[in-house]
Amino acid sequence: MLMSGDVIALPLEFAEEDYCSLIESHKHLEHPNLVARLTALAGDPIEHGFKLLPTDAHSKIQKAVDYSMQKTLTAAVSSLKLKKVSRNRNRHYQMLSSGVGAVGGYFGLPALLLELPVSTALMMRSISEIAIQEGECIESLETRMACLQVFAFGSNRAESDDAADTGYYGVRIAMALSIRNSIQHLSQYGYSQASAPLLTKLSQQIAARFGVLVSEKAAAQMLPVVGAAGGAAVNLLFMQHFQTMAKAHFTVRRLERKYGEARVREEYLQLSL
Repeated sequence: MLMSGDVIALPLEFAEEDYCSLIESHKHLEHPNLVARLTALAGDPIEHGFKLLPTDAHSKIQKAVDYSMQKTLTAAVSSLKLKKVSRNRNRHYQMLSSGVGAVGGYFGLPALLLELPVSTALMMRSISEIAIQEGECIESLETRMACLQVFAFGSNRAESDDAADTGYYGVRIAMALSIRNSIQHLSQYGYSQASAPLLTKLSQQIAARFGVLVSEKAAAQMLPVVGAAGGAAVNLLFMQHFQTMAKAHFTVRRLERKYGEARVREEYLQLSL
C-alpha cells in the first residue's frame, strides 16, 4: 500500500487518485493472501489439513463447487435483482457468512458441502453490490458476468488452465470467448434450456479455479485447532477475500471505462514488471 510520503511517476493523463487505485488493485489481484491468512488462523500449514481430508473429499468438494456455481450463474442471469446501494454492506455479509461457517465448522466436511451454495449466494450478493458502488449497471448481462468472474480470481493456477499468463488479465482473456458467446445468446434468446450448454462451459471454467480455494478452505477447517468456532472465522476470511477481489476487479473496470481498456491494461501490466 502506498504511504503518504511515497512518490510515484504518473502515466500521462492518469489522475493520481486513479493511478493509486490501480496500484492497490494490482496488489490484491496479483498477490492475494487468502492462503497465508488461513495458515495464520489455523497456526498450521494448510497442507496438514489436506492430509486429514477423506480420500474422496476432493471429488465431493468439486461436485459441490460445480453445483454452487451453476446455481449462482443461473440466478445471476435470470433472477438477480438489486436496487441502488446507498451504503457499504460488506460487514453485513461478513456476519451472515460467519454464521453459516460456524455450522460447517461444527459438523465438518458434510456440513461444509451443504453450506457452500448458501455461502456462494451470499458472496454473489456482496460482489454485486460492490459492482454497483463502482458504477456498474447490474441490469447489464455484461456486468453480471463480470460479477461471476470474481470467483475465478485470487486462486492458484487451475489444472484446466492452458494459458501461460494466469494473472488477472490472463484469467479474463481465458474466459472472454465463453462470456461473449453467453451474452450474445442470452441477449438474443433469453434464459432457457437452449442456453444451458453455453452457461455450463462458463460455469465449469469458473468452478475449476474457485474449487482450488474451496479445497484450501476445507483443509483449514479440518485442522483440530480451528474447530467449530474457527469455521466462522474461516468463512469470514473467505468472504473478505472475495469482497477484496471484487473491489479490485470493479475498480479496474471503472478505470477502463474512464481511460480505455487498452490504456489501463498497459499500465496494469507495467506494474507486474
